[in-house]
Amino acid sequence: MDNDYPKLIHDMFGRWEGGIWQTIPDQIDTAVTWPNQQIFFFKGKHYWKTNRFQLQAGYPRLISDGFRGLDEQHFFTGHLDAAFIYSGDNHTYFIKDAMVWRLNINIEFTNSIDIDYPQFVSSWLHIGEKITSALQWINGRTYFFSYKSYYRYDHINHQVDDSYPTYPRPISEWWLQCKHGASSSETSGTATYSHFSRWKRAAIIFESNYTDFDSLNHNNGQRKMEQNSFLINIFLFVITYYL
Repeated sequence: MDNDYPKLIHDMFGRWEGGIWQTIPDQIDTAVTWPNQQIFFFKGKHYWKTNRFQLQAGYPRLISDGFRGLDEQHFFTGHLDAAFIYSGDNHTYFIKDAMVWRLNINIEFTNSIDIDYPQFVSSWLHIGEKITSALQWINGRTYFFSYKSYYRYDHINHQVDDSYPTYPRPISEWWLQCKHGASSSETSGTATYSHFSRWKRAAIIFESNYTDFDSLNHNNGQRKMEQNSFLINIFLFVITYYL
């Protein structure tokens, strides 16, 4: 992780208007990034849009206006748990408690929720825990987060990936490269659980060489990282319900 991070969302995403910094509120519910570099932030029944980190004018808007069918008529009452592009079909999905909705096309305002949705998460996703966040990583895999743990999903066989160490795995060790008892260090990027808890639901930006965190191997208690040669420009990961 870059030594300058984590940072607060309202410091990273906004725009100046009339000498006032217009920004996104704290304590968002979730966020999703589309391939066109638009990022949507959700809180309650409203959402905000940024383009290349610039907050767009005219927001917040009602979620039901920009994502038609995600409304009370279709059993959505606000406060999403997760919004993500699923690697199995590249559609945008929304999860709230036991329900999941799928967007028919990834275009704001012209989209709608597919007619077969909502569905129960348990009938679509074979993970028994509550989903608190999700994302599609640059390796083309979808990752589901449940409080302090996460799963990598096999979208071909519709199951949690069969891997060693097995899933679920701890977020702090495998994604944030932290260990219990590690001292907080801005230069090493390590932090304890208590240090990271201050940044609950904060934006974490990775600006370093791409590391396939799932190729980490344990050898005599040490983890080895296999690094790819290309560069990540920006990776947004919104932690929700981490602690």
